Amino acid sequence: MKDQWFGDKKDVFKFGICLKLLEGIGLQKLTWIAMRTKNINEEPYNDLNWVDKELREFFFNLRKPAIGPKLEMIQCLMKEKGIYCVPISDPFEAKRRKEYFEKIVSNTDNLTSALILVDPDNGFETDSFKDESDKHILFEEIKYLLQKMQNSILAVFQHQQRGKSYTDTFNYIMDKLNKEPNITFYCLGVKNNKAQSMIVLLFKDREFRTKTRNILKNYEMKNAKVRYFEVIE
Repeated sequence: MKDQWFGDKKDVFKFGICLKLLEGIGLQKLTWIAMRTKNINEEPYNDLNWVDKELREFFFNLRKPAIGPKLEMIQCLMKEKGIYCVPISDPFEAKRRKEYFEKIVSNTDNLTSALILVDPDNGFETDSFKDESDKHILFEEIKYLLQKMQNSILAVFQHQQRGKSYTDTFNYIMDKLNKEPNITFYCLGVKNNKAQSMIVLLFKDREFRTKTRNILKNYEMKNAKVRYFEVIE
């Protein structure tokens, strides 16, 4: 995640569904693993055309030049909602990725009774981009977080993979993680204009299943551009 992109339409989608999950399930903490990377010489996205008016207005004001988007500002939004937010906004570099995730796991509060949002620039590793990429999270790192978290849901942002459908991308991710025992996979995919992205949810606690599924299905019903997928092991 880059500061220059914070507050774009994908954030309206991802934090909108996070709030729905937090409120609907009853979790009171969001741990945001931002995987913060350096800004680049590219214009940020400014199209905030999405259904959640309150979030649109928050991010629109956030992106005014006089303010400038900074990742830590997510705490302001969550505080208004009564959610305790832990933004892990340390710089992320591929060459130090092991130390990055070990530091997160060393504080058990980060991964206990929380919605844990992992927010890489692109999403899960691919066959072309693995441990040398700072834009992706590795499947081994996902497994590490799943093993360490307690009473929590892991949510991972994923850009639509080039040339692949939602189903192809979801199946690719599922296949890479299917040896993890007792994992539930849920996914929301959204297409807004030309931008496609997904939120992949993974958790072990069976008591989350019904509420989470109902929240996602309801979100799909109210948003024509959203598709829902699930795999229950």
